Amino acid sequence: MEVLQHDELMDYLKKAIEVETDVAIQEKMIEEYEKEAEKRKPVLSLREIQYPDLSEPCIGNERLVYISCGLIGVLLSFFSVMTMLVNGTFDSATMVMFGLVFCISLAVIVIPYRKYLNEMKAFRSAWASYNIQAENLDKENKEKQAQHDAAMLSWKHAYNENKNALDSPLQQTKEVMDQFYAKDVIYPKYRNLPALTSICEYFITGRCTELTGPHGAYNLYEDEVRKDMVISQLSMVIENLESIKNNQYMLYQQVKSIRENTDAMTQELRMIKGYTFNIMQTSAITAYYSQITAKYTRRDYWFNN
Repeated sequence: MEVLQHDELMDYLKKAIEVETDVAIQEKMIEEYEKEAEKRKPVLSLREIQYPDLSEPCIGNERLVYISCGLIGVLLSFFSVMTMLVNGTFDSATMVMFGLVFCISLAVIVIPYRKYLNEMKAFRSAWASYNIQAENLDKENKEKQAQHDAAMLSWKHAYNENKNALDSPLQQTKEVMDQFYAKDVIYPKYRNLPALTSICEYFITGRCTELTGPHGAYNLYEDEVRKDMVISQLSMVIENLESIKNNQYMLYQQVKSIRENTDAMTQELRMIKGYTFNIMQTSAITAYYSQITAKYTRRDYWFNN
């Protein structure tokens, strides 16, 4: 492990805090972009036609009884009249009576059968209407599916381009961070924003003059974490920002910077309309990532020790 003099160590810690802060901002920005992109993903909304609640009409037992009775009445009156005519026992009153029976019997047959025919007609008409609607709806849904597929291709293309535009500088920043930490100045356990800011504060305030040993910064940090005097998880820090203002002021400042940067970029992102946009055409995002790209191409700034 490389040992640096006090001034060199302070410079190293400040740079480590800077690069960790930039990584946190970029990771948060990617998270916010992914949430926003998911909200804008094209939604396929297909209509479903309701299957008609229809059952094919049938004559039914009740109607069959009426029709049967009517047939018996018709046959009975017909044969009675024919018998009277053959036997020459023609009686006008009787003929009128049987004629009336014949008419009533015929009505008993025709009325229920006509109702059945009307029900069948309505049934067939309803099915014909359903088939036409189903065909039209199927055509409409196929058009919607085609439009959705085209929209999804555009969305995926824009998403991949924007994601790459955000991932690329993050990868560059992490590469610099890995090379920076490869100097092995800080023990791996403490290569995170809460630990680095606390250790840096110990040196600034004179509470520590070295990293290791019983009175060193590592030992003091572990003691404060154990006593819950400081928060060691960045996610918890973000959720409880105001509570660390007194005990972890430098971390408070860095998390505020993370919030302010991501809030400004996220607010601008949410104002963009549509789902096929170039994230790097927005002013706040473009300005930040241009600065990041320039910063991490200056290798002499990071590796001059």
